[in-house]
Amino acid sequence: LGDVYKRQIEEEAQGQIAKDDLLLRVHISKQSVFKGEPLLATFKLYRRVAIVGYEDIKFPSFNGFWTQDIDVSNAMWQRETLNGKVYESTVVKECLLYPQQAGTLVIEPATITAIAQVIVQSRRNIDPFFGGGHEVYNLRRKLQTPRVNITVKELPAGAPALSLIHISEPTRRRG
Repeated sequence: LGDVYKRQIEEEAQGQIAKDDLLLRVHISKQSVFKGEPLLATFKLYRRVAIVGYEDIKFPSFNGFWTQDIDVSNAMWQRETLNGKVYESTVVKECLLYPQQAGTLVIEPATITAIAQVIVQSRRNIDPFFGGGHEVYNLRRKLQTPRVNITVKELPAGAPALSLIHISEPTRRRG
């Protein structure tokens, strides 16, 4: 009887999280670039339920691109509307991508398993005053971005090659 009850509660908990309550999306600044021209890839997590942790985080290897990661360790959750629904969103990874060859380059999917916390009304006959009445479940939901194709064009004949510039120190003005 205990296993049947537990399955019913878990199914009820799963039912509290809609398919679009947790989303992982990639936003690409440009779909078509010249060889060596940078584009920005931003991976964002969208939530409409409480998240208590993450597992199995895998980002693409960005084959065909030189990659420069951007620090997002201080990214905050913010309200954002996506497809007409209000979410809390945060940037989980952001990088500049420099295509190293012409043709169609593919950004493979990123995946994250988010652990959502759901509170379910208990069916047990326990007095709520003594901690009964609700049960908390941590539900795992695997999230994945779509595969993205980037069209990379050769530089026009006679055009100077785009070069990678890395600034290690801020420019100082002389007064």
